[in-house]
Amino acid sequence: MVTVGKVSMRHRLLRAYRNAFDHPAKLRIYDWLRQMPIFRFPTARFEYGTFRLDILEFVQNNMFLSGSWEPSTFRLFRDLVPVGGNVVDVGAHVGQFTIAAAAKVGPGGMVIGIEPNPSTCAILLSNVEQSQQTKVVRVVSTPLSTGAEIISFGTPPVWSTGLTRPRKDTTEAGFFVRAITPSDLLQYFGMNNVDVMKIDIEAHDLDVISSLFETSTIRPHHILFEYIPDHFSYHISQEEISNYFAHHGYKLFLVNGDPYLPTIRAIEDNLWACRTL
Repeated sequence: MVTVGKVSMRHRLLRAYRNAFDHPAKLRIYDWLRQMPIFRFPTARFEYGTFRLDILEFVQNNMFLSGSWEPSTFRLFRDLVPVGGNVVDVGAHVGQFTIAAAAKVGPGGMVIGIEPNPSTCAILLSNVEQSQQTKVVRVVSTPLSTGAEIISFGTPPVWSTGLTRPRKDTTEAGFFVRAITPSDLLQYFGMNNVDVMKIDIEAHDLDVISSLFETSTIRPHHILFEYIPDHFSYHISQEEISNYFAHHGYKLFLVNGDPYLPTIRAIEDNLWACRTL
């Protein structure tokens, strides 16, 4: 079950106002209030960790108001993570999935949280520290790719810092980061098995999965990944994706447990690949 985090009294009042009955000016007033310094950065204490949120940002505002971003995916993710397990969170953002996984695996497990955006990675690290999970979580600012290459990222908008994407025009604001393969990352941390891998990296999810399948013998028990064929172009077609995963020993599901069909829009734009071999 997803529950909202404990916040200060003024932030409880702000959240109650946003979730109350609608009136014509409510959203404008809420947007004005959340820009004020006394409201913008609440500290939210969830049962699995503590976060300093920036509620001007889309994902963090959802965490503040309703307890999580992508609640159905989040519930499934937490159910799949075993005590003492190994978890890899690719595109960790401010750490909702990373820290929840750390709380579940406990001191006998390991969680790798990967966030290449320098400013967002600093927030991730701070939230890991506030949640007292530094012994379980390995924060990594190196992105995953099909090879050791330098990737040029654009600077995402302040309202959605999760939209960190490779840029084509290097004259725009951005930064450069050297990538590594999933195989090299797992080898570095001595991770011989992965229980759950969650990937949300703006249309490059399948590239990372393909690189893992091609360069490593490790097959995560569960892979949760973003898949939006109506919005992004992928190297695996919508008609072939189920066969592709079946070839590598997986069956595809929606995050509610229903089998995936190409005619169905994925719930929260995420799919669940469950290993069958």
